Amino acid sequence: MMAMQNHKILIAKRDIGRGQALADHLNKSGFEVASVSSAAEMYESAKLHPFDGFVVDIALNNEAPVAFINKLRAYGQSIPIIVMLEPEEIADTKFCLNLDADDYIVKIVNPYELDMRLKSILRRLQDDRPSMAKLQFGHLVLDYARRAAVDAEEQLIELTLAEFSVIWALASSDGKVLSRNDLIREMSFDSAPVSIRAVDILISRVRKKLGKEAVQTVSKVGYRCGWPVSPL
Repeated sequence: MMAMQNHKILIAKRDIGRGQALADHLNKSGFEVASVSSAAEMYESAKLHPFDGFVVDIALNNEAPVAFINKLRAYGQSIPIIVMLEPEEIADTKFCLNLDADDYIVKIVNPYELDMRLKSILRRLQDDRPSMAKLQFGHLVLDYARRAAVDAEEQLIELTLAEFSVIWALASSDGKVLSRNDLIREMSFDSAPVSIRAVDILISRVRKKLGKEAVQTVSKVGYRCGWPVSPL
């Protein structure tokens, strides 16, 4: 596995003090972090600098949450976004599903947990699997190099990094049922957790983009690939 580089992270949090405290911790952990406290500053920084990840407070301004995240996605579809939410918002499956973020974390976040979440997500971009690997997945092709799905008409179905990671893990499992914890391990490549809550939300989003039959639920066990898979 490749060694992690000094990833550039943008933290956008309305509480300037807490945002800077998170930035200070992550800087000491090896990241290069910028901290802003308004949506205008966030968009300007994202336009001017090539960040590797965003950590954003969904209540940064009065924009609709979905529009807020979609606008941030315009700076790079594969750039991971961790959204800071209130506990009741994290518990709202429909709300999280519509947000299209890579992970969710409470606003009063432990800096060590945020550190682990970021490292976990960013390692998905740095694993040592073949960069040109492709899988025939039902009527689609999963393209690991592009972290995307391609349909029979060669149309690209864009997936976030987290969405691609979860469907790739299932498609690579040789038909086995994977529990939520199995998926966390497959997606993390180390001991840093991706939340169990995020796994269920990701599965829902993958079904919405690829088709509900793409992933089967195995009651009280987990998930498995719903379509035939073969290497290309």
